[in-house]
Amino acid sequence: MRNLFYLLFVLLFISCSDNTPLEAPSDIAKLTAKPDTGSVVLTWDMPSDSSYLYIDVSYDKYPNSADTSEIIHKRASRYADSLVIDGLLHKYEYTFKVQPFNDNGDDKVGGNTIESEKVKPIRRPVKREYIEDDLTQIEGITPDMIDTHTQEPSEGPKENLLDDDINTYWHSAWSSGVEPLPHWVQFNFKEEQEVVTIKYTLRQTSDPSGFPTQFGLAVSQDGQDWERIWESEEELPYDPGDAVFTINLDKNHKAQYFRVLILKNQGGTNFVHLSTLKLFTMGLDKIDLEKKAEENY
Repeated sequence: MRNLFYLLFVLLFISCSDNTPLEAPSDIAKLTAKPDTGSVVLTWDMPSDSSYLYIDVSYDKYPNSADTSEIIHKRASRYADSLVIDGLLHKYEYTFKVQPFNDNGDDKVGGNTIESEKVKPIRRPVKREYIEDDLTQIEGITPDMIDTHTQEPSEGPKENLLDDDINTYWHSAWSSGVEPLPHWVQFNFKEEQEVVTIKYTLRQTSDPSGFPTQFGLAVSQDGQDWERIWESEEELPYDPGDAVFTINLDKNHKAQYFRVLILKNQGGTNFVHLSTLKLFTMGLDKIDLEKKAEENY
């Protein structure tokens, strides 16, 4: 008897619930659409009572297209006052419609729809992506484009660094004008260059005194004010003596003036020498992110 009474109560409650009309949702106002990169940020004013279940945001994926129209719907929580719509294209001007809804699973009641002004997303940038295994030697460096600190007057002129002959060499000062390390070779370009790798060969001699064992790199935009931006590890190898040694910097460095610094050397002498010194830049792939987005739209 008790179970029967309970069943009747439940059926009566459901019947009464089914007959209760679904409440119309509150209106929202002041819809704003702000462009961002490949997206639009929508914001609106929430009503004080917020008597709705969710907000439906809709837009045409292909606006103003005579051949194609595809309406996209996004939902925002009743507690939200903004929504980011991403994956959009710069070439389109979008209009967004925002409508509150109540929904009990059986019925759905929508409120008033408000519409944004047309808005064009900001274009995605062109991304510069470096190719680590694609190195290109910087060509066209002439003796008048390099300076050295210091220079030995009796041997090893600076132009020997550029002749690709391992049997010639550059030598910093040892007989006069001697200065303590660091010594350097300075490259003066007419315009900005990017440097990522240094390759060098050593003077062909059985005496390792003066062989570089640590390098650094300093850059300048005017040839006057310098900034040291990188240092290699210490105790770099110098054997075998006829090898081409390679130093990879931490990244491509861009400047108009470069100083390849010799910070330390074998024997701690106040002179250094090198056979050849070459600079390399890393291959660059320019990726148009907007174009890729259009291809995948």
